[in-house]
Amino acid sequence: MQNRAINWVDVSTFVLNQGSERFDLPWFCGVWAKTYAMTSTCLMHKLLKGCFLVKRLFKALDGYAALMKADYLFSASHKLPGSKGKIREDAVVSFLEAFAPKNFNLASSVFAVSLKGKEYSRELDIVLHDPSIGGFWALDKLGLNSVCTFEGIRLILEVKSTIDQETLDDTERKAAELRGFAIQEGLDPPGFVLFGFTVGEEKGDWLGVDTLVQRAEENCIDLDALICPDHFSYFSSDHDNFAMGFEEGISTGLAESDGPVQERQIIKRFSDSRYSEGFIEVGGSPGHRLLSLAAFMSHCAGDDTHLIALLAAALNPNHNPIG
Repeated sequence: MQNRAINWVDVSTFVLNQGSERFDLPWFCGVWAKTYAMTSTCLMHKLLKGCFLVKRLFKALDGYAALMKADYLFSASHKLPGSKGKIREDAVVSFLEAFAPKNFNLASSVFAVSLKGKEYSRELDIVLHDPSIGGFWALDKLGLNSVCTFEGIRLILEVKSTIDQETLDDTERKAAELRGFAIQEGLDPPGFVLFGFTVGEEKGDWLGVDTLVQRAEENCIDLDALICPDHFSYFSSDHDNFAMGFEEGISTGLAESDGPVQERQIIKRFSDSRYSEGFIEVGGSPGHRLLSLAAFMSHCAGDDTHLIALLAAALNPNHNPIG
């Protein structure tokens, strides 16, 4: 077989010269193998990852999304807004319980009190709480309401039936209040996520990355993420290592030390001066977007090992460490 360097003109003539003496099948296979080895992001690699190596857990996540949507639709039969809200919050909790680190508490309708004895004024829809810091107590036999130590809260979800201009404004106010309370108590604010089952009809006009960036620049929005499984999953650029790592199927810790991921972040920052004040959209299906929520929960819990395990079980990591 002839020894030849990779020549894209020769490669392209494969289609035109299949029957001629010029076509050397062993050489072409060698060229293809070398070309494939040169890049892990070639089209064939992506096709194989996307079509033939979809993992079982990733497939199951669309089932979780369907179950959650079913609970939302069933709850529409309830006339009392409180009953609807509770059913919908519990649907989200049911999903999160399947993916949360097992040494954490997860509950809906929670009140919080700091170790200094100051109570936060609002009821919190869903809370992920670290039991090693303070405590977590049910207020009734059914556990419909609970009280926890504020310092142990790692993540708060505000659950809305519909994300529209009104609910976004309301959630922004609540997030600002909560961060103000944390700062008053000398604490780092926990993660704050707005979760919705549907979006308002005006979505196309107001809810996109550009609009979110503008609102962030005007200090009108201070959320860590906005997630609606059927439509979008946005993460604040404060969590860019998490978001970029998630897109590559690797944990935040690995993304922080991964050269290619960091290069992509630098390029994105240079190409969009507003990026540092903006949001990153991740996921491409309802199940994929729910996975981003479960992964962010692990991220907020500070459990990189749990995050690595979750992503490895659901995705095909694009990580090739040197050495």
